[in-house]
Amino acid sequence: VMSAGRTVSVEAPVGNDLWAAGERVSVDSPVGNNAMVAGQTVRLQPGATIGHDAKLAGDEVRSEGRIVHDLTIGARRAEIGGDIGGVVHASANRVTVLPNAIVRGDLIVRAPEPPVISPGAQVMGNVDFQRTGGGRWWLGWPALWMCLFLSLLALNLIGLYVAPTWFSRVAETLRTRPLLSLLAGVVVLIAVPIVIAILLITLIGIPLAVVLTAAYVIALVLAAAFVSYRIGLWVFDRLHRTGVSRWAAMLVGAFLVSLAISLPMVGGLIALAVVLIGAGALAVEWRDRRVRMQPA
Repeated sequence: VMSAGRTVSVEAPVGNDLWAAGERVSVDSPVGNNAMVAGQTVRLQPGATIGHDAKLAGDEVRSEGRIVHDLTIGARRAEIGGDIGGVVHASANRVTVLPNAIVRGDLIVRAPEPPVISPGAQVMGNVDFQRTGGGRWWLGWPALWMCLFLSLLALNLIGLYVAPTWFSRVAETLRTRPLLSLLAGVVVLIAVPIVIAILLITLIGIPLAVVLTAAYVIALVLAAAFVSYRIGLWVFDRLHRTGVSRWAAMLVGAFLVSLAISLPMVGGLIALAVVLIGAGALAVEWRDRRVRMQPA
């Protein structure tokens, strides 16, 4: 099962793997093999059984089901219960081991403070606590922002130098059809990997799959460059500064987009939105160019 939505509830048996993502994700049924679940709120209910490994990520993660092998959690707040047959790896700001927990392997915790192990909880292996910086994330944030800014700046410089007309056309598509670009980006992000997987099934389709994969990766990488350039132009438009150099717009846009993407908590969502709308604008511009090239 591969599912995504604002609210995802798995309440019937899954024979093999489960991949689920959403704002709120709840699993309350057997999963035959592995489970990979991500969301703002993730719940592995007492009725859930994971036949192999479970990997859970989110803001608040609570695991109370039975896991045959290992459990890996990445969260702001992690609560661990149920029966875990292997090792538990937990990276969070706060880790709590619930009273009904049975950890048959080691408990490895990376957090600012030691884990809170409730009375009645059983950890049969070793408890390995590794202290992290916790709230001092801001010490590394300037370096992350600078790396993102320089990378985005380099992409813009190369794009505007090699194909300035093409960059301008994609930026104009973002300005005139932002909603269509966003919808096209969703289609591109979901449909292209499916097409690549189908091509890989047949021997004759493998070369096409390789070419399509390369184009897909390039489009996703360039998406942020298109969006940052358009944002730079928009800023100068709002300031009523006409005739501004495209290099200045590119610099301002790269500065703002890299800042937004580097922000904690919301940076990932902003990066996803940037990739979707940028790749979608590229797809829309490519379609329009193909239409223009067709004979009347």
